[in-house]
Amino acid sequence: MRKDFWRALAVAGLLAAAQPASAQAPIVDAPTGQGVQGVGGVLIDIRTPREVAETGRPKGAVAVPLQGDDMVFRNGFVAEVTAAAGNDKARPVALIDANGQRAMFAAKLLASQGFSQVLVVGEGMLGSSLGPGWIARGLPVER
Repeated sequence: MRKDFWRALAVAGLLAAAQPASAQAPIVDAPTGQGVQGVGGVLIDIRTPREVAETGRPKGAVAVPLQGDDMVFRNGFVAEVTAAAGNDKARPVALIDANGQRAMFAAKLLASQGFSQVLVVGEGMLGSSLGPGWIARGLPVER
């Protein structure tokens, strides 16, 4: 099933980024990020606890904050993502934040720790130049 997902991304042109794959994780829109869950992947909300409390998190997403509310990076982040992925660093992992910026950083961090299938929801929860965002698209959230 994972091969089918990655093949579908490639066909959609989402893996054909301007930069080499080693330099940047594939950037996907919010509906594609939501779809990761349906093919055995995990969607991880890396926003702070305060951000999640303000908007809710994507339905089915696992909350693993990259930073605390004090914006200090959390030492346990990689271990918690590893656990959320069932200790399978080859499992597809989609990261979502407010607007895609911290998710890109986190994707590079996870790749450096051996994760091989990390995606970034580039428009995030609130939107960016890449799209309107999870909330504006009306995708499901849970409190």
